[in-house]
Amino acid sequence: MHNHVFSLNQQNVLKLLETQDNGTVAEISKRLSLPRPTAKQILQKLLSLGLVYRHGQGRGVYYSIKRKDEILDSAGSKLVTVFSGHSSFRTMFKEIESSLEANDFYWSFAFKNEYYDSELGQFLFDFHHSIGKRGVDDRSIASISVKDVIEKTYQNLSLQTLKFRFTDKDVPTGMIILKDRVITLVWGKHPIAIQTKSGVICERYQEFFLSTWDAALIYELQQAEKVVKPGNTPIIVPRETIYGIKNLLIKDESKNPTHTFKDRLAYEMIRPLLEEIRQGKIPKPITFGSISYGNTARSMGYYVSLLNEMAGYEVSRAVAFIPPKLEKKTFGPDTSSSVVTAKEVIGHLHDTCEIVPIDLSKKIYRSKDIENLAKKHKKVIGEFVDITEGLNRPAYVNIIIEAIEQQLRFSPDYVIVPFGAGILCNEVIDYVDEHKLKTKVIPVSSGDPNTIAVMLYGPIWVDTEELFVKGQALTRHEPIDKKGRHRTQYTVYHVTDEEICSAMNELKKNNIDAEPSGASGIAILNRLKTIDPNFNPDIHTVLTINTGDSLLNY
Repeated sequence: MHNHVFSLNQQNVLKLLETQDNGTVAEISKRLSLPRPTAKQILQKLLSLGLVYRHGQGRGVYYSIKRKDEILDSAGSKLVTVFSGHSSFRTMFKEIESSLEANDFYWSFAFKNEYYDSELGQFLFDFHHSIGKRGVDDRSIASISVKDVIEKTYQNLSLQTLKFRFTDKDVPTGMIILKDRVITLVWGKHPIAIQTKSGVICERYQEFFLSTWDAALIYELQQAEKVVKPGNTPIIVPRETIYGIKNLLIKDESKNPTHTFKDRLAYEMIRPLLEEIRQGKIPKPITFGSISYGNTARSMGYYVSLLNEMAGYEVSRAVAFIPPKLEKKTFGPDTSSSVVTAKEVIGHLHDTCEIVPIDLSKKIYRSKDIENLAKKHKKVIGEFVDITEGLNRPAYVNIIIEAIEQQLRFSPDYVIVPFGAGILCNEVIDYVDEHKLKTKVIPVSSGDPNTIAVMLYGPIWVDTEELFVKGQALTRHEPIDKKGRHRTQYTVYHVTDEEICSAMNELKKNNIDAEPSGASGIAILNRLKTIDPNFNPDIHTVLTINTGDSLLNY
C-alpha cells in the first residue's frame, strides 16, 4: 500500500460523512462546493484506502465511513489508525501526552473556527498545560483570522511554553506533527483523528512545518512595522502671544502614540528586540521595570504589549513600581479641565504592566534594589532592565535633534525642559555641550509634594525641599550615569501650581493639549527674565518642550 498524505478536501469529505453517516457523489459535490468529478475521485481514493465503503447501485450509490480503525501496510504494520468519537479522540491525546519526553517536539497547524467551541478550547488548554511541564518544544501555526479567540483560549496558560505564530497565508488546519507520526484532526459532533505512521511522511511534514514557521516571520515583520515609532512631533507657533514672548516655539510631544515624550524611551527600550525579530532571531526574554505610576509606566506597558502581540508569546514584561498610598491622589486638571484619580490610572496600568508596591519613604531605590524587589514578587522573566533613570543609550535626544537640525535649522537662544527624573534634561544638555551651542537650557520642576504636576516631583533626583523653599536647587544624579557619562550637578527651577494653571490656560487658548507637567515649560516663561537678566522677550527665541498629555488620554 502506498503512503498517503490526506488533502484538505479529503479531510472535509471524511468530516461530512461523519456528520451525516452517508452521502452520494452529488450530495458531497454540492455540500462542499466541489466539482462532481473531483468529489468522485476523492471518494474513490478514500475507498481504496479502506476508509469508506460503497453501497447501493446506479444513481442510488452511497458512501459511508468504514468503521475500521486500522489500515495496514504491505508488511502488516499499522500505517493508518482512525480514532473515531470523543472517547477515542481523548484516548489518542492521552497516549501522545504520555509518549512525549523533554526535548521532543509537538508541532501543529491549529484549528480555525473550531476554537470557538469552548469544549475543544478547554480540552486543548489542558493538554498544552500538561505537555508544557515536560519541556516539550510546543509550537503552533494559526490563521491570523482567529488570533483573538486563540489568545483568549490560552491567556491563562501559566507555563509560557506554547509558542504561536500567526499568518495570513493559507495553511493546513487541525494537524499534529510528531517525530514518528502525523495526525489529521476533524472536530465535530463525532470527531475523528487520522494518524499516519510513516518515516517518509513525517519527514516531509516536519520540513513543511519548519519552512512555514520561518515564512510566518514575514508576516510578523509586517506586524513589526505597525509598532509605531514615536517622533517627528510638530513644532507649534502659538496663534496668540504667550506672556509677551514674540519668538516662542513649542515642541509638542502630545502627538506621540500614547500622547507623551515617554514613548521615545519605551520604543528605544524594545528596539533591539524588534531588530532581532527582523533578523529572524528569537529574542531572549527580558523584563523592563520603572518606578512610575504615570507616563513612563503607560508607555512601557504599551510598547511591551505591542512587542508580545507581534511575537505571539511573552518575550518581554513590564513592571511598574507604585507606592501603595498613591491611589487617593488625583491627576490633573489638564488643558481640557479633565481630572483622573491615581486609582483609575493604576487600574489601566494593570492591563499592560505587572504592579509591585514600593515604599519610597524608606530609602532611595537604585536599579539593583528594584530588581531584587521584582524578583521577590516573582515578576521577572529573563534579564531585568531598570529604565527609571533611562537606558545605557540615548532615548530622548531626537527631540532636540529634530527641532534644531530638521525643523528650525537654527539653534534657539533658550530651551525650557520639564524635569522629573532628569533624563530628558541630561540628553538636551549633552547635545548642546557636544555641539558647542550657545543655547541656554532651563530645567523646570516642582518641589511641592502636593503639586498638581505630580510627574515632576522627584526627591530622588533633585533636592525638592530646597527647590520648594528657595525656588531653585541642584540635581542629585549619580556622578556617572547609565551611559557612562560623568554627570555634574546643575540648577533646576521651581514652578508653582498657580503658574502651571495659568500656563495651561494659555495653551488652551492656542488649542494645545497638555497635562500639568507638560505645561511646566510654559509656566516658567513669566519669570525667565528673573532667571536670566539678559533675556529679551522681543528678540530671543525660546523653544519649550510640551512633554504631553498622556494620563488624561486613556
